[in-house]
Amino acid sequence: MQFDNVVIELLQYRDAGQPAGSGAAFAEPLDHMSPAFPRMMHICFHIRDDVDFNKFIADLEAESARRGMTQVRANRVVTVTTEQERLAAPIEANSNGITEGKSNGWRLIYCKGCEGEQLEFVQALGPVKRVFDSAREARLKAVGR
Repeated sequence: MQFDNVVIELLQYRDAGQPAGSGAAFAEPLDHMSPAFPRMMHICFHIRDDVDFNKFIADLEAESARRGMTQVRANRVVTVTTEQERLAAPIEANSNGITEGKSNGWRLIYCKGCEGEQLEFVQALGPVKRVFDSAREARLKAVGR
């Protein structure tokens, strides 16, 4: 849902065989789950399209560590088994870029915040940006702006 420059994303992660909109639609919580699993809460921030997303993540981690918030860590799009491997991953591995389908142009990454909260950072470029821009224009027209 978009309200001027604010987008609220309401998601329901469920098994395809479960009915939508009822209590039975919600899967049981799992241990060690990513933000894209049932009952996992997170907050999402949009990154402007003129920002280098991969550098933003590197700067976020570095500045957080400089301020003593060493638990602020973004995942990587390559498999790593140690913190040293995660830190040594190439900067291009700092964000997940989608290049096909309806989400073509979407970039995202999940991160742990300073209190262990789940954060998501997204950027809309190319075809998906045009979808968002069209939706925003339609909204503005609908509200008479």
